[in-house]
Amino acid sequence: MREAIDVAHTVSRLPLQMTLVDIARLAQVQRPVVSMWRSRSATSDTPFPPPVATVRGEERFDSDAIVAWLEHTGRGNNPDARDDVAGYASPMGLSAQDDAVVFHGLGALLCLREIAGARLTDLPDDELLDLADDVDPDDEFLSTEIETLGDRRGALAGYADSLADAAYHGAAAFERLMEERFRLAVPGHTAVTLHERASELAASLAAALVVDAETEPVVYVDPTAGGSELLVALVRGDEGLGSATVMTARGGDTASRHARRRLRVHGVHCLPLVVDDEGAWAVPRPAVHLAQYPSPGAPTMSAEEILSAVENIVLQMDDTHRAVVLGPSGVLADRVRDRRPEELRDALLRQGRVRAIVRLPRGLLVTRPGQALALWVLGPAHHTVAVAQRWTTIADLTDVELDDAAIGDLVSDLVAAMGGRRTVDAHAFRFGRRVATRTLLAGRGDLVDRRQAVTPRAPVPTPQLAMRIAEITAALRSAQRPPDVIGVEVHDAADDERGAPPTTLGQAISTGHLRLLAGNRLDTAALPAGPVHIIGAEELTGAVRPGSRGVDRLAFETAQPSGRYTEPGDIVFCTAPRPAALVDVEGGSIAVAPARVLRIDATSPGGLLPEVLAADINAEPAVARGWRGWPARPVPATERDAVSAALSAVARQRTDARERLALLDELEQLVVRGVARGSLSLTTHPDTQPKEGR
Repeated sequence: MREAIDVAHTVSRLPLQMTLVDIARLAQVQRPVVSMWRSRSATSDTPFPPPVATVRGEERFDSDAIVAWLEHTGRGNNPDARDDVAGYASPMGLSAQDDAVVFHGLGALLCLREIAGARLTDLPDDELLDLADDVDPDDEFLSTEIETLGDRRGALAGYADSLADAAYHGAAAFERLMEERFRLAVPGHTAVTLHERASELAASLAAALVVDAETEPVVYVDPTAGGSELLVALVRGDEGLGSATVMTARGGDTASRHARRRLRVHGVHCLPLVVDDEGAWAVPRPAVHLAQYPSPGAPTMSAEEILSAVENIVLQMDDTHRAVVLGPSGVLADRVRDRRPEELRDALLRQGRVRAIVRLPRGLLVTRPGQALALWVLGPAHHTVAVAQRWTTIADLTDVELDDAAIGDLVSDLVAAMGGRRTVDAHAFRFGRRVATRTLLAGRGDLVDRRQAVTPRAPVPTPQLAMRIAEITAALRSAQRPPDVIGVEVHDAADDERGAPPTTLGQAISTGHLRLLAGNRLDTAALPAGPVHIIGAEELTGAVRPGSRGVDRLAFETAQPSGRYTEPGDIVFCTAPRPAALVDVEGGSIAVAPARVLRIDATSPGGLLPEVLAADINAEPAVARGWRGWPARPVPATERDAVSAALSAVARQRTDARERLALLDELEQLVVRGVARGSLSLTTHPDTQPKEGR
């Protein structure tokens, strides 16, 4: 007889539907896993819920039934599926995935909710429309979209509340609308959606240019049709917008209205950029122009149209202005085969305001990963340098991973490129190199030479390099210590059975010996740095050194009033990108989702030891995801203290070894670079000489 799964505890009073892709994302598994669950459970006591509708050949499932099934079977890797489901489902028959009116109307409702600071669910329809008119009296960004929803307004207002509750705040909920599963309704955004690393690069560079030019307060200007990606990245950055003013194109088109909604939900009040009939505009203060071409409002721009738009930016610039432009590498960095675009690009180079050209790695356009982007940095021309002597900085990052270090070094290179000859000569470029602008104009190939663009970077001047070598050498000597001795005693073979029977993590949780605690859902980048350590998947997998990230305690407790800290002996673990765990010996840390916490019951541990559980999790295969079935091996009571001490000693030695390896890697690089550039010579230390007779 099949078991009845309780779906009475509904996720929301508004019926929601999900696709199989939605279910996979909610459960934090790969899409094929859901199909496997469905097929394998078909003849079981708890079969996968049946579809409730089919839309354009795609099955839709009731979200309440899916959540109940996940909770009953223990499937998936998201213990908070019930709380999160609204962010992965759509109202029955009202999917933003299928209908642009619903997409824009739902975004407008989220924006209204955020600005008004009120829930929309229980508002009568006339009050909802009045509230929209009060917030947007000139109908610049949301009134029309809400009114156009018609009789769907009430249902979507309730869903907007559910979506915002699931995402914790309106801005996060709005960004979920911008994820690819919803973009089917807005093809303009789909075609030009940037990978977050590209947005972070542009935003970091724009902020650095402001600091370098010492022009605060500044105006950030996005003159494109419907552009908002780069400005939102600025808002999310470490420095935010500060006292800056934001100006965007004053268009009544759908893309421009959507951009204004998106910025308003992030708390950005935009001034209209008034463009005259000839395409000119005026910005009276120091400004940084941020532009991505093609833009959401013009996703099919030709090479000529892109370069004409860049030319228009240049025409509005004075010497207090800077600009960051992202566009196809085939237009901004590679050979242009058509005559008119080539003439436009050459004319821009001759003006001297194109100070740097960077070819970026592929994969930065979400839906077109094979298309490479390039970046131009515009600034004042070198008025005191003869035209024939002017230069441009170029860089090729085709084969470079755009991680934090690469972004930081590239921004440093590009800020230096804005300086004069002395600044450029003094800077140790990692990626960039200076070329005469006349050689770019004379050639008919790529502006950025793929074979020569990346040059090695001298990490430090020679005196500091020698000092650092001495520091590392001394540290390696002082760090040497003998390993901790671990003694063992061999028992008779018959004694092999004296230990407690093995169990699993799931069974240990069921018996109460172990508790599972969800990680805190936290945007760590939005909180100020502080002394409270963060433990996330990055720390667990070794991508980030444990203890290197921390947040301010008061800011965390303000952002997460119900946030949790770890306790001494907690095991923090994750299942993806691979199984990994560590023991938080001291406690008081913040475990950040998708990391979770296992806590052994101090009054009834059932023989479980934190160090043993962590070691077993770390030994799981990289593809293992069913954590409830992972072993939880108990340790005999007589051995607990000894085993804990031994494994703690191994952990200390492992940490020491990693730190020593990092020092050796750095020492190797410093020695090779110093000797290779002729600034250092090595003296052989006496204890490295071979002994006689050896």
